[in-house]
Amino acid sequence: MTTNLHPRLRLATALLLAASASPLALADSLPISQPVTVTLDSGVKILLKPDHSWEYQLDEVQAASAPATQPPAQAGAGSALVPTSTAVPVTAAVTPAGGSASPSAGAAAASASNTAPDSASRLNRSALDNPQLLSEGHRDGLIARLSSVSEEDDEALLKFSLDNTAGQSVIGVQARLRLYADDGHLLATREVPLWVGEYRLPQTYLRPGQTRDSREVRVSLPEGEWSRQLVRVEVTEVEFR
Repeated sequence: MTTNLHPRLRLATALLLAASASPLALADSLPISQPVTVTLDSGVKILLKPDHSWEYQLDEVQAASAPATQPPAQAGAGSALVPTSTAVPVTAAVTPAGGSASPSAGAAAASASNTAPDSASRLNRSALDNPQLLSEGHRDGLIARLSSVSEEDDEALLKFSLDNTAGQSVIGVQARLRLYADDGHLLATREVPLWVGEYRLPQTYLRPGQTRDSREVRVSLPEGEWSRQLVRVEVTEVEFR
């Protein structure tokens, strides 16, 4: 097991050092048969999956105590420490220049989850130090980036840009938004639509290669200290035409 793992970790390290595009490019390039965690010298962890998907490790985890006799070489099995200054870059969430407004760009009413927030759910130090990591979610070639957050009365107004890197037109995008307090604990979860197109109306499609603004999303402000406006974006469903 250890013999087979080390070549993969060496390959992960080499690819990360050479990668200059994004974690998505790294995930596409790395042939693995089990999930591998890559730790950058900044402390940010990225989980690479066999299906070529990836995700930042942003949750605080209560680590189980390891046996005192466990060899150091095995303690890091399944992960790679990458001491490099060429860390995988993170694109800041910005509104794309010249992006055309969505034809369905009305305000989207968001419904709060009926489940109470898990008080044990908390962001780790990497997420608190790099809040921009929270603002991007992806699924099936669709990338959603939080571009702005503002407050109006008792609501938060959120705007997103959507980038279709898949080979098909998109007619629907659903997302889960998690709102965190300034200290990193979860305040609320919202399920919202980011894109709503219609069949037989091509002008409402998000076509391959396009980057367009999403619907404006309004959610009720969470109860708690939210001055940092920490919002975690997770794309939960993408519907293709």
